[in-house]
Amino acid sequence: MNHGEMIKKMRITRGISRKELTKDAISISTLQRFENEDAKIDIDNMWIILNRLNIQIDEYYLEYNHYQSNKKEMYRSKFRDYIVLSNRGKTFLEELQREYIVTNDIFYLYLVIQAKAVMNRLPNYSAIPITKEELKSIHDYLDRVNQWGYFELAMYTNCLAFFNSELRLFNYHDVVSQFRKFKNSPKHNLAFIKFLINSILLAFEDEHLDEVVDLLGYLYDITNDSDFIKGRLYWKFFSRLYQSITGKFEFDGSMTIEVFKLLGY
Repeated sequence: MNHGEMIKKMRITRGISRKELTKDAISISTLQRFENEDAKIDIDNMWIILNRLNIQIDEYYLEYNHYQSNKKEMYRSKFRDYIVLSNRGKTFLEELQREYIVTNDIFYLYLVIQAKAVMNRLPNYSAIPITKEELKSIHDYLDRVNQWGYFELAMYTNCLAFFNSELRLFNYHDVVSQFRKFKNSPKHNLAFIKFLINSILLAFEDEHLDEVVDLLGYLYDITNDSDFIKGRLYWKFFSRLYQSITGKFEFDGSMTIEVFKLLGY
């Protein structure tokens, strides 16, 4: 199903006429041709149409991809099945590596690193090293992009633990600023929480306790909504851990760890 067919389907199911949808935007005949694959419309008019249909762009994207055979979406969907559930991780990893060699698309290298990271934690795979060259390619890509979107933010978050001190050069305050541009997006906020948790873990490991305090403040602010209860649990756990390290009181984290286990972690 193409974009025109998708819009037609959404318009009809909502009982909206072409006249209502095109008012003061594009002509009725243009919309008709668009719905029948004979015309294209620009992104500004597409935005107007989606707004009049009361459809958010991420909702449209998910619906559209449901009907597509997009290769990247296919690899995303196969990731868990191949590596965790079916024990076909090695074959899947080889596929991803071939795609990266052919396309030179950083997306596939990112999945290669994630596949290796997951496989290295599972007992049924032998350790496969994540190379310095792979991590440097990720870092160099991020360094070239001035305005990070969701892909760049998620990629940096998920690769953060593998970067050594030489590659971990992005100031976390700058990364926080990038996330805050998308503060009204639940998807970005969930990625932001994950970034903060990963950063706090690394700050503890490196004994940068001043960074822990800053990051805990960010984590508390972003987890005010009850939808992000997991992030608030992490905040509580790490706050008590910090207080224990700085000598304020003894901390037994077993209860919090038990809660995480009940949540499936």
